[in-house]
Amino acid sequence: MKRRRDLSRKAEAAGALKIHHLLEGKARYDELTAELGRATNEFKVRTALVRTLQMKLDGARQRLRAHNLAIEPINKLLAIYLGHSELSLAAVEEGYKIQRNGTPILGPLSEGEKTALAICYFLSKLEEDGRKKKDLIAIIDGPISSLDSKALNYAFNLLRLALEDAAQVIILTHNLQFMNETKKWLRSKLADANKPDKVPTAALFFLKTTPVSPSVRSAAIKALPKLLRDYDSEYRYLCSLVFKFVEMEPDNPYLGYTLPNVLRKILELFLHFKNPGPDGVGNKLRHRMVQDCGLDQARINALLRLAELESHGDNLDDIIAFSSMTIEEIRDAAWSMFALMEKLDAHHFARMKSLCQ
Repeated sequence: MKRRRDLSRKAEAAGALKIHHLLEGKARYDELTAELGRATNEFKVRTALVRTLQMKLDGARQRLRAHNLAIEPINKLLAIYLGHSELSLAAVEEGYKIQRNGTPILGPLSEGEKTALAICYFLSKLEEDGRKKKDLIAIIDGPISSLDSKALNYAFNLLRLALEDAAQVIILTHNLQFMNETKKWLRSKLADANKPDKVPTAALFFLKTTPVSPSVRSAAIKALPKLLRDYDSEYRYLCSLVFKFVEMEPDNPYLGYTLPNVLRKILELFLHFKNPGPDGVGNKLRHRMVQDCGLDQARINALLRLAELESHGDNLDDIIAFSSMTIEEIRDAAWSMFALMEKLDAHHFARMKSLCQ
């Protein structure tokens, strides 16, 4: 009897121990089962995502294979834009390759060529995917970077023809020649004081930048100044800035600080007209024509200092740069320049003063 009781107790103990271990592992089993469920669901989601991406990739590859259709229009636009067919695109499996005279290009493109490619590609896409040009608003910013005069004219005519029928066109440029071509295009669309009933469909604006302090400038969009609107040369407009400084705002230091480049450019234009030749401003100021015109030597010296210290670029943007000359030196140079102009050509000076005022 005792033996049977011992065996029974032993079996009960073994069963209890087994149940204990099973209960102890159940929590871990449940945790692993839940983790397997999450992993299975994530696998299904990722598999579906891969399938979707693969479909999109296949579609993109098909569209890339169809890009051959766009090659011919882009190359035609490039030839018109640049005025030659030296640069072209050729189709490859994954897109385009750039060629020069029919062979893959070696070395980097020029800035003008990069601009040409970007503009022509943009124009080729205007009516893609069923878009209508008459519904489009196109913004063209600096489209003729680094182009010579001939290429600039080709580029302008291409843009004008391509965008003539667009709903709205906004053109931004720093280039005076391109601005003049744009003015000619838009002239018939501008407001006309002689035709008060005419509804204008175009306008000309000017980004006026004003120094507020040596480290801060403010900018505002204003109507294009009359002397830039009505004339192709900026000569009259630049003269008006100097007249404003010497006659209306002589104590405006920020206007004064912007003038040295303006003064030098006016001097260059005026002296090149009065004394044609390759000499620079400094040599022209030392020429007998200037030295014997009756202008005080101190005033000539003020202009020589201007010529020696200052330089200018080709854009109107240069007039906003601060100078190393003092306001007093700038004022002396401005008065001296006008005195020289009056001595050498009184009629010209009087006429310019009348226009600028």
